[in-house]
Amino acid sequence: MLTILHDDCTFASYSTFKEDGIYVEEGDYLYPGEPIGLLAGNESRFGKQIRLLIYYRNDEFLTINRENPDGVQRNKYVKPAFRTSEGKSISIERNRKYISIHPEEVIISEMSRRERRNWARNN
Repeated sequence: MLTILHDDCTFASYSTFKEDGIYVEEGDYLYPGEPIGLLAGNESRFGKQIRLLIYYRNDEFLTINRENPDGVQRNKYVKPAFRTSEGKSISIERNRKYISIHPEEVIISEMSRRERRNWARNN
């Protein structure tokens, strides 16, 4: 499992990687679209799958979690919206196949001028 902290203080936890198949290390800075690892698991009729949880810490939102030593959980989960190739925003549905695309305008949209220059040099 790999957890990424975003600048907006949300966390994204990805799972189902191959053993020793994660490419990044703690403290690395990642750009959108950059590979983070190799997927493991069985092939389903939809191909290999990744599990993604997006959440943030919310002290006003408490639930009981018996697996947590504190017995409480303070995370609030977010249902992400994804952008289609037509530019529409959708929520994904179970048991449907989706293909990931990485348009450059999306990748660089939140980068500083310096980060965009570095991106251009490396791609």
